Amino acid sequence: MGFINSTPPTWITTSSVKFYSGLQYGETNITNLDIIVPTDAQSATPLIINIHGGSFIFGDKADIYDTNTEQNNINAYLAEGIAYASINYTLINQFYEKSGIKRCFDSSVLAIQFLKYYEDLFNIDKNKVAINGGSAGGGIGLWIGLSNDLADLSSLNLIKREDTRVNFLALNIAQATYDLVKWESDVFADAYPSYSLELDYNTNGGTRDSINRTYGIESYNELFIEPTLSLRSELDMIRLMDGNIEIPPTYLYYDNILYPDVISNTIIDSVHSDYMGKTIMDEMESNTATPLTFLGTLGVDNTGDESKEEWLIRKLKE
Repeated sequence: MGFINSTPPTWITTSSVKFYSGLQYGETNITNLDIIVPTDAQSATPLIINIHGGSFIFGDKADIYDTNTEQNNINAYLAEGIAYASINYTLINQFYEKSGIKRCFDSSVLAIQFLKYYEDLFNIDKNKVAINGGSAGGGIGLWIGLSNDLADLSSLNLIKREDTRVNFLALNIAQATYDLVKWESDVFADAYPSYSLELDYNTNGGTRDSINRTYGIESYNELFIEPTLSLRSELDMIRLMDGNIEIPPTYLYYDNILYPDVISNTIIDSVHSDYMGKTIMDEMESNTATPLTFLGTLGVDNTGDESKEEWLIRKLKE
């Protein structure tokens, strides 16, 4: 099978590339991806897979192309012989969602399998794959990176039999867990001891809507009964980090404003808080992994002034 490559965008400065745009990997035309492949490589190339953010309800694979900074980053990867993909995954309905965010994760897994399945066509090394994700995309990336191989070896779809494991994680303002009950008990307990998830849910419509669509529920009490209990556990990256797993080398970047107190029963921009990054860092370190971490407002920086982009290039070229 072959794919038709498109004319590369004008901002791509490396001339020896093929640009495949809008390749459909799933059952709907929403599930599609772009991949930019160096064509002058003497061997299979490493691959960076970008997963966009957007609270699971919006965002697009092309968002990463919108700034000069990101265009320069992608050009730097290509110049180093690293292929770059950006994916669209299934989004959930903002106003009435019964399936929950798990479908976003499943869709992203299939995109990775698609790229690995066509390793020869794209000339990529499926044993040198990094995820670059921001916000919700970072959370998806963390979950995939911490999960055991999610391949379905009994599937009639050969793509779904592909290994899903990745080698490196570069995460920007990612969430530490999607067991949202643990946001109160594990993520924010020390920094915001007065915070109550139940009170936040009952008094703030935005919080209520977000929790409801995360799991496809309609009331707070449903958080503590099946099937939500099982879904909370499945999407709990803290639980995964507590397990006996091999954590991929990881780079964490957070630099958001921290509000000192709970305001109107909620934590402002809790999803992007440096405490999310601190939780991930602490959990990984307890499992003998040491992520490079920049938490700007908490004064944590063990990166040695190496940027996320420089780190990705270094790790993928080792």
